[in-house]
Amino acid sequence: MTINYNKLLDICNVRNEVQLYIEQGILPETFLQAIIRNDLLESSILMPSGIDAYDIFNIVNFFYNEAPFICWGSDKRMKEWVKKGGLLGRPKIQSHSSPIDHD
Repeated sequence: MTINYNKLLDICNVRNEVQLYIEQGILPETFLQAIIRNDLLESSILMPSGIDAYDIFNIVNFFYNEAPFICWGSDKRMKEWVKKGGLLGRPKIQSHSSPIDHD
């Protein structure tokens, strides 16, 4: 899957935060979390200085057209995406099946 992050406006670190969220499952700041959950009323309340309604439209449009559909749209989807570790996934912890020899 190829995601064109250049379709996002590069303001208020939005592009970087969205990329980290999609690829690694790292939660962005609360304004973007509201957009990811599809809570546009909350996102308009939390909108940082330098962001306007057009920018919110741009971010929503990006998620609709570029992001995996399973990573946005509800609080449940967002939490599951973070738990999964985004597109890259969480590293698996290897266990040792035999005890370590301390000779």
